[in-house]
Amino acid sequence: DSTCGYQKAPPSNIQKGDVLIYHSGSCDNYSAHAVLITQGGSNPKITCHSSEKKDASYTYMASSKPYYQWLHYNG
Repeated sequence: DSTCGYQKAPPSNIQKGDVLIYHSGSCDNYSAHAVLITQGGSNPKITCHSSEKKDASYTYMASSKPYYQWLHYNG
């Protein structure tokens, strides 16, 4: 499943191992940054290597990339 929108809240089914992609201008803008969800729930935590974040709030890029695309694996 994929949902995207301006500062889109995490879907209720987001869980560890899912992916969050940040977009700068819109959900169609591909200057994105992808991170891995390390903790699910209503306030998920993310981890990424390019900006050396571990268990950070998913909102840490809100000012530069405010469109959140949540990717949940239905497996």
